[in-house]
Amino acid sequence: MNENIKQKDKLNIETYDLLKGIIIGIANATAVTPVANLSNRVVIRRRNPAIILPKLTLNRAYDGLLQYNLSFVLRLGIALPLNTLLVRLADNHDVISEKQKLLLSVAAGGIAGIAASIPEAVAQTQQQSTHKLSALSIVQAAYRNNGFWGLTRGMPMVIGRTAGFTAGYLSFMPYITESMRAKWPNNKGAADLVAAVVCGMGVGLMTTPFHQLRCVMQDKFIERKPADITYRALLKKACQSKAGMRNSFSGLVPRTVMSMMSMWIIFQGNEQAGHIYAKNGFPTLLNFKP
Repeated sequence: MNENIKQKDKLNIETYDLLKGIIIGIANATAVTPVANLSNRVVIRRRNPAIILPKLTLNRAYDGLLQYNLSFVLRLGIALPLNTLLVRLADNHDVISEKQKLLLSVAAGGIAGIAASIPEAVAQTQQQSTHKLSALSIVQAAYRNNGFWGLTRGMPMVIGRTAGFTAGYLSFMPYITESMRAKWPNNKGAADLVAAVVCGMGVGLMTTPFHQLRCVMQDKFIERKPADITYRALLKKACQSKAGMRNSFSGLVPRTVMSMMSMWIIFQGNEQAGHIYAKNGFPTLLNFKP
């Protein structure tokens, strides 16, 4: 009897995580889409954000909004319940070490990144197109020109980027926030904001090279892929000169701003929903003590 009740509670937690991931994903995507668009344009056009920003009209700033919503819903909707499930399969939440929790959040994010790859490519294509193409027409054209595997262009980079991003909001952000709140117990808002800035800077720096390669690999997604665009060629080019290394971090500023915004939005959503500090099996705080 008790086992049945416990199993039902576990199922409810994971279902709750899924629904919460959908809601937070939509809120976060709607807020950060203009910054994500700016970041993509900086990488593809290789220009300073200050030059591109004035030309990013309100009409074009939200290009790909639906696809970004889908991307973040998939990322959070998969990563949150999967992280809870992985920790439960590994051991009880009060036994697992901090490093194990961090690695499990990375694993959950990586798996979620697989599902987010195609929506990211579609969103970028919509940003580049003169006429607003539908998602279906973009996928059909990409499949027609490059086959099934052509749809997976850039997927390894999305996996790597999402793994780092997920580790940020599931592991680092709660840890940093707790430290900041301990320093400023009477100013929770300022503590949370500083934590988001610090965590966002780290996540932005960590994920920008993945994002840069993802943008290049998914550039002109609906056209036939050039033979010389391979990960090996791009990495070799990046490592051969200082200019190549600098180019690997193009889009760092908007990417970091986007990460700061996302860390704050997702953390606040998780905390309001009881995910971070609840003592009912949620495993996300690195130094969690029941």
